[in-house]
Amino acid sequence: MFLLDTNVISEIRKPQSRIDANVKQWFADKSPLECYLSSTTIYEIEVGIVQIYRKDRRQAGVLRDWLENHVLTAFENRILPMDTAVARAAANLQKRRILPYRDCIIGATALVNGLTMVTRNTADFETMPIPLVNPWNITSAE
Repeated sequence: MFLLDTNVISEIRKPQSRIDANVKQWFADKSPLECYLSSTTIYEIEVGIVQIYRKDRRQAGVLRDWLENHVLTAFENRILPMDTAVARAAANLQKRRILPYRDCIIGATALVNGLTMVTRNTADFETMPIPLVNPWNITSAE
């Protein structure tokens, strides 16, 4: 079972011809039901939409449609909340070094739920006691 980072969701949003071939292959080998999102990823997407709206309302509308009609429906019942267990695990992850808040919450979500973190930015999570997969790097992609 896998927790997808925001950069992974953003990659698979691209037109099929523009998705990285390794990422495309990684997803082809997985059941959609094996993949989860953190509510923090939804937050990050929402913030992106709000920021884009200030400059380009049309593009913000495209992203809003993608979020509402693709992401939220595709991951219905597989968006994991930041609950007490995640909050406590995230705080505990700060023992080794100070980590960015959002990465810490996403990593703690993977930890608490026993999921493998799927991200392009493995360095953001490498100090966390969670398995990591970078689907852009076929040698590490499970």
